[in-house]
Parts: sequence; C-alpha cells; structure tokens
Amino acid sequence: MSRQRVLVFAWVGALVAALFLLVARRYIPGEGLTALIQFDSTHAAHALPVLAQVPHHVRSPTGYDGQFYAQLALDPTLRDPHLRGALDVPAYRARRIFLPALAWLLGGGDPTRVISVYALLNVVFWLLFLGVLLRRFPPTTPLVLCTYTAILFSTGTLESVRLALTDFPAAALLLTAALFDNAASTPLLAAACLTRETSVLGVLAHALRPPLRGPRFHREIILGVLALIPAVLWDLYVLHRYGHAWQGTAHNLGLPFVSAADSFANALRGPISASGLFAPFAVVGLFAQAVYLLLHREPGDAVWRVGAVFALLLCFLGPQVWELHPAACRAVLPLTFAFNLLLARRAHNFWPWFVLGNAFSLYGVYKFAVYVS
Repeated sequence: MSRQRVLVFAWVGALVAALFLLVARRYIPGEGLTALIQFDSTHAAHALPVLAQVPHHVRSPTGYDGQFYAQLALDPTLRDPHLRGALDVPAYRARRIFLPALAWLLGGGDPTRVISVYALLNVVFWLLFLGVLLRRFPPTTPLVLCTYTAILFSTGTLESVRLALTDFPAAALLLTAALFDNAASTPLLAAACLTRETSVLGVLAHALRPPLRGPRFHREIILGVLALIPAVLWDLYVLHRYGHAWQGTAHNLGLPFVSAADSFANALRGPISASGLFAPFAVVGLFAQAVYLLLHREPGDAVWRVGAVFALLLCFLGPQVWELHPAACRAVLPLTFAFNLLLARRAHNFWPWFVLGNAFSLYGVYKFAVYVS
C-alpha cells in the first residue's frame, strides 16, 4: 500500500472515529442517543401521546427544534390531531418533511425505532456525504483531506448533528447534486427542498447554468421545475392541514449586512465566553468565504453556483438567525462546503484563506465535546 493511501485511510478513519466519539458521549443508558434530539420539559405537556411510550431523554427546562421534527416522524402524514399542539409552529415545521418521513420509513413505523433512527439520521448523512467526497472529490493531496475536515467538522455541520436538525442533510443533498451535476441530481434537489426550504436556492443555482439560452438551458429549467414539484405539492397539503406556512419567520431575513454587523458588535461588547470569543470569527469567516467566491468566479461550475446563492443569502440573514452565531453557520452551510471544495481545487494561497474561512469551526468541535445533555 502506497504512503498516500495509508495517509488517506488513517485520516478518514480518524475523522469517522472522532465523530463517533462525539456522538457516543450523548449516549444515556435506557434512553439511547435520544439526547441528540433535545426534547425538553417545557414542551413535554404538549407532546404527542405516543411519545410517552418511547424511552427518550428530556432536558430541563429547554431543548431545541429537533424535538418537533422527531414528532413529525411519528406521524409524517400530519393526520394525528395532537400534532398541531405538539409543534411550536406547525406549518413551518411540517414543510421540512423529508427527514421525518425517512425516519418513519426506516423505522418501519414503530415509534421506538423511528425516534432512534431520527436521532442518528445526521450521522448517516455525514457518512454518506463522506463517501460522496471520496468518490467525486478524491483526496489526491493533503490539502483535500484538510478540506474534508473543514466540511465535516464545521460548526454548522456539528451543530446539525448535535441537535438532530435538517441543515446538514439539506446541504449534503445540495452539494451531492452539484458534484454529480447531471439529470440524476434532480431527485437529490427535490429531497433537499423537502428537507429545508432554502434549498430552493440550490435548485435555482443548478438551473441557471450559463449560457442562459439554447436547448441545454431549457433542459435545466425543466429539470429545476421537476425538482420543485414535490415541495410545491407538499406545501399545498401543509397549507390544507395547518394554514399559512411562514408564521414565525419574520425575522429570519433583514436588510443586507445589518444583523451580521450587530452580531459582531454585540459579541465584542458582551461578556467573555467561548461563544462570544468565536462569534466575531464566525462573521468574518462566513463573509470571507463569500468574498472568496466573488473573487474566484466559476459560473459554469454547479458547486460555485450553489455557494454563490448562499453567499447572497448570507448578506440578508436577519436578527433571529444571527442571535446565536451557530445558527448562521447552519443557515449557509452550502456556502461553507462550496468555499472549501473550490479552495482545494485551486490550492493557490490555500492556507491564509483556509484559516480565515474556517477558524470559527473550532467552536463547533468545542461545544459538541463539552456539551452536557
């Protein structure tokens, strides 16, 4: 076996072992890995009755959004009358149905298995995306291995795994579609749109392949429309069941750069803490990623186009997203993926850009390692 193959094997093995170690720290005897889902005592009184039959960890007093998607997994058809009360914002949560439906399918509809599967879906997507990177972006140099690390251990990625959220699976689906960049990408894009609504930007990025004319352009538009149809149909069903689907999202977007600047200033003024120390790095790092894509434009590359549309989204993120910088890291995770992939391809001035664009991700590793369920 060549020295390069040994290096790749050892590096990839270390990445997998590190993730498994972080996840294993969430294991609680009798409750398994359900601590990843972040059920909390505040919402326990409104939870689905069937959830009481499932051994699961409950935090006190607060948890996080994974608890709502996990309960959707217990009834992905939205027909349980208790589901409306179990979700904090029913229509908003129900739009992101792909992971809950997948957990229900893989768990065979059994509540205990469904909850256990949902808790680990981010880990499954992590391993699958690692496989995609090995296949479509082979580690021919140590720089590519550093890129793998930056992608798979970014703050956005680890926060999605730690909290059993939709961000990483959606980003993995979008970038997998971009790396393959053919007609087979259409179902991946459709699944991404059913995982997280901002994935519609990824569909737009795929469809707007230059030149914006001719038969190939028309074909891309048709494929984009096909990718959107399942999400549109599901949204109509959610509208029928729960009404307006945008409740609670008014502060997700705002004037360009304003909320990011406020987050940066507040972090500098706030008390000294790990989060406060890394928040300015997150603002600088994410915008550095956006600037890199602006300076190294490759509109013919689907990876660049996906990164570019999320770089544009970064500029308009609102106060609700920037309130905690890991949420911003999750919201534009496809930008982080695209930045690192393009940086490794060019390799020019790799280390200055790599450090500037990824330094904030050390916080994600730190928080996962020290977090107490």
